[in-house]
Amino acid sequence: MNRRKSQGSARAMQVKGNPPSPINPLKGSAFATRWPKARDRCRQEKPALQNRNDHGGTCSYLG
Repeated sequence: MNRRKSQGSARAMQVKGNPPSPINPLKGSAFATRWPKARDRCRQEKPALQNRNDHGGTCSYLG
């Protein structure tokens, strides 16, 4: 889950919508259909795990 610092504390960001079906998984990112800033690349490619500031994430926006 994404965390955003707010006045020195971390709080979880809510992603609206339902996660993809495990029976019929998406070709790209699991968040591509739920993230308003998703690009075509997000829908076509599974992003690789990347580390930023001692935190891991899988998003093409990171790289």
